[in-house]
Amino acid sequence: MKSSILIFAFLFVGLPSLYASSILTDAINDSGNPDLLKRDSMVGLSYKMVNNVVYFKLKMLNESKDGFYSMVREFSDGSFESVDVRQTNANTVNVPILYCFIDKKVPSVDFTYVLRRISNEITEVSRWDYCSVKKQVCPVEPLEDQLANQ
Repeated sequence: MKSSILIFAFLFVGLPSLYASSILTDAINDSGNPDLLKRDSMVGLSYKMVNNVVYFKLKMLNESKDGFYSMVREFSDGSFESVDVRQTNANTVNVPILYCFIDKKVPSVDFTYVLRRISNEITEVSRWDYCSVKKQVCPVEPLEDQLANQ
């Protein structure tokens, strides 16, 4: 009876952690070669507006460079204001990393949110238009898609 309880306790406590570590090892190194990991992959990008606060979520996989993500408001006169900044670190963990950006002071004019990745180069990740009349955020169709639809 005592040995049955010990076996059950081992299975209940030990087995899940062994299983989890094998899953993590497989996820980190599916190919067996860390140089073959897919780098700088966006696995999620979303936004939501609640009570006049705008929340953005970006999930990235295997950042290749140290740097920053910068969320700004860009106005029609060419000026811009910083909304939020997040630091990035090069990694090969092969698990999505979540970056969150919050705009608590949404102006009462139309503008465009611009998310940029800044490292040894500056890359635009995405754009969203804010319509002050509707108090609504809408994604901007990428330039390549706009040209393809003409």
